[in-house]
Amino acid sequence: MVTALGASAIATSLGIQPDGNIVVAGNVSGAGPVLVRYRPDGRLDRDFGNGGSVSTVGLRLAVQRDGAIVVAGVVAGDVTVARHRPDGSLDRTFGNGGIVRTDLGGAESPVPGGSVLVRPDGRLVVVTSSGRDGVSRLALARYRRDGSLDPSFGSGGRVVAVDAGAVAGSLAPGGKLVVLGLRTRETAQGTCCVLDRLVLARFTSRGTLDRSFAGDGIATADAPRDGAAAPRAVAVQRDGKIVVAAEGIEGNVYGLLRYRANGSLDRGFGKSVMRHVGDFPVYATRAIALDARDRIVLAGSGPDTFDAFAVARVTRAGRLDERFGGGVVTTYFGRAADAFAAAVQRDGMVVAAGWQSATERRLGAPDSTFALARYLPSTCHVPRVVGKSLRAAARAVRRRNCVLTASRAFSRRVPRGRVIRQRPSAARVVPDHRSVAVLVSRGPRR
Repeated sequence: MVTALGASAIATSLGIQPDGNIVVAGNVSGAGPVLVRYRPDGRLDRDFGNGGSVSTVGLRLAVQRDGAIVVAGVVAGDVTVARHRPDGSLDRTFGNGGIVRTDLGGAESPVPGGSVLVRPDGRLVVVTSSGRDGVSRLALARYRRDGSLDPSFGSGGRVVAVDAGAVAGSLAPGGKLVVLGLRTRETAQGTCCVLDRLVLARFTSRGTLDRSFAGDGIATADAPRDGAAAPRAVAVQRDGKIVVAAEGIEGNVYGLLRYRANGSLDRGFGKSVMRHVGDFPVYATRAIALDARDRIVLAGSGPDTFDAFAVARVTRAGRLDERFGGGVVTTYFGRAADAFAAAVQRDGMVVAAGWQSATERRLGAPDSTFALARYLPSTCHVPRVVGKSLRAAARAVRRRNCVLTASRAFSRRVPRGRVIRQRPSAARVVPDHRSVAVLVSRGPRR
């Protein structure tokens, strides 16, 4: 799907509403930040905003459980958050007529780095950078549902800590927050700037650095000598492990690394560490998302920068998942294309958004337009497991790339430990993240 919105249009983030509609935020030259909504079948939703699009305040979005859309950006030097109703109109019950502005004490800049996140309790967190005297620091602001700053977080709802420029943030188990940043330095010739190191900070739910993470709340990784791999995206798995995607500056090489929940580098994760990784042919990596099985979805461009959308799926062990189009799928739109955002739908389908141009292979080409692509998940051919032992059923389900969940009930007719019934039924074809639910006999009630 390609949508022309004006000269030099670039989609930068996306979210999936509960009804399956796809909302994309981006920038249009001459018009500024916009939201665009697509129906589940990919058609532009003309009922959203003004014929499918609406002006907004920034380039980072998140979708709430009720379908409302939260957007973060910068207006007049202040972090600015807007909440739109599911139909695109401003939610006047939020902040001042739908918009909240916050001064974090410096030159705030959530674009291009930063995130807006929705906590399970409905509170919002904006991750950004605040600069003063030439030094960037990680900056956070947390808001209650009505848009007021949350006084239980940091100092009156604000936190400014750790010398680093913000790249992205992700929610972590226990109400914690992980922020990915970077530090730069001048070159030997005195010019600015090259990556010095990656910075990963974890904050508690109160906004303080989490001392159980890397000893002081901050983990770092030095840039490699053979090409500085700039961190681009971060995601936290359900077990608290943190996955970071990095893009190479020299040669556009790609790296992927994972930290354990305690802040140490997980060296057993594939070929982690930021370096040239030939097994992961996704260049200019921009986005990361996790599916229901904590597999890692990456989006960017490939096989070379700006060639086409490149979307990869990586297993929890750090290996390319060959059942997802061989591991990496490239999608050509025109002369150039690049994916900046990715999300996984409830049915396991992967949506990527970015831009495409028919004339120039560069970011900001004068005819660039919003571009979206959706990819089918790998599937599970459900085996028949009724009558099998739970162990045998689990083995059969795993062989078919399925997930098994079990519950138990008393039965006079089925021996103890055997499967009484299953759902879905045998021979069904379902997305591979969907569980095969089995009911296992406890034997007769005594």
